[in-house]
Amino acid sequence: MRELTCLGYWVNNAGMLPGTQWRPSASAGVVSTELDTKEMAEIKFIEVRSPILPNGDPEDLASIYLILDEEPTQTSINLTGRNDMNMAPPRQHMINGMIIPLGDGIVDAMKGQRPLLDNTTLKFRSSARIVCTAGAGAITQPFSVRLWGYKYTEKDLLKILGGNNTMPGQLTITEAIRDRTFTIQRPSITINWENWDQLPGGVKQPKPSVMPFMRWAVNAQATTLNTPYMFRFERGQVAQEEQDLYWNFDQKEKALLIKGIGIRHAANLTYAAIVNTAEAKDHPKGRYLLAAGNNPLHFGQATPIINEAYRYFAIPRFADADHLIWKDLAYLAIWDNGQVPVAANSVQVAVNGVVFDLKA
Repeated sequence: MRELTCLGYWVNNAGMLPGTQWRPSASAGVVSTELDTKEMAEIKFIEVRSPILPNGDPEDLASIYLILDEEPTQTSINLTGRNDMNMAPPRQHMINGMIIPLGDGIVDAMKGQRPLLDNTTLKFRSSARIVCTAGAGAITQPFSVRLWGYKYTEKDLLKILGGNNTMPGQLTITEAIRDRTFTIQRPSITINWENWDQLPGGVKQPKPSVMPFMRWAVNAQATTLNTPYMFRFERGQVAQEEQDLYWNFDQKEKALLIKGIGIRHAANLTYAAIVNTAEAKDHPKGRYLLAAGNNPLHFGQATPIINEAYRYFAIPRFADADHLIWKDLAYLAIWDNGQVPVAANSVQVAVNGVVFDLKA
């Protein structure tokens, strides 16, 4: 059967000390992620119910990532559990029901033209578990994490696919505006239990690999007037490497297809853009103009755009188009108003897309 189901569900009622981790086992949740023999699963989206103080303030559940078949995934998927910038809220609370899927399920993707790009659901064939990290403050309120997706036996999946059971190894992305074509080529893979973790979103993929990408960051320093602020780890502009949003892919064998960018407004924050140094251009042209009550990149908790504390916005689509970073040096940048700097630790951002590791 192909039915959307809860693949895993963990609830924390015990709290956490500052800077500590909660690493429940696959079987410790309300719903266990342990699979039966020859079963396989793919995670389509994640739901996080964040810890919230009685007065409505968020507690600092700083990081959530997954371990699939004992392989960590935080370099591609690193969520925050803070309520104000929740990247994966419960879907019932989303404005217009807009969730951010990790990818299309394999059955739907195999019907399309680009299954290698579209089927970036996270895959496992034994178990999945979560790692949650508290920030500078203690966690005193309950929180939970659910994984939603599809579970199959090999026999059922092959029956549903109806003979269309080979994942193609070639993908081409054309950027007409920049007159270039990005192509990856790897062996085609037969879809079965043995090869499940070698498919897109799998932790044992051959190179080039294709993984979903979700990452958040906070500015660790104040801005300099009229100067683009980069979220670059090597310069101390973010606190952890997992928050780095500086992509020097002119030197690294990687590529990133950005689908969405979210930025929560802060005092004196005025502009945002992706800066591409090879072109010496900002994307979109003219940058995004950001204001507290009129912010096209708002994500997470609906306030202050809508005065509803328990409604959420998904990460917005970036410039209504995918943005490819490949053989480029690019970064996400913000600007102040030219009169007063944006304070450190006040700007919250999130990025989602697809990341390619091209190294042989």
